[in-house]
Amino acid sequence: MSNAISPPPSDTPCLLCSALLVERAAAWRLRDFRATQRAINALAEHRRHEHAEPAR
Repeated sequence: MSNAISPPPSDTPCLLCSALLVERAAAWRLRDFRATQRAINALAEHRRHEHAEPAR
């Protein structure tokens, strides 16, 4: 799968991250490239806000 985004490294997986990964996989399998890109963008946006790296 191109544009692969792996789950965040953590002990407790985020439910929204999991749902977005499933949505992305389903869209990819259906060859719906626009939906795949939307899911990738939604996952990236969610991670930027909810799983931000602490400032160094």
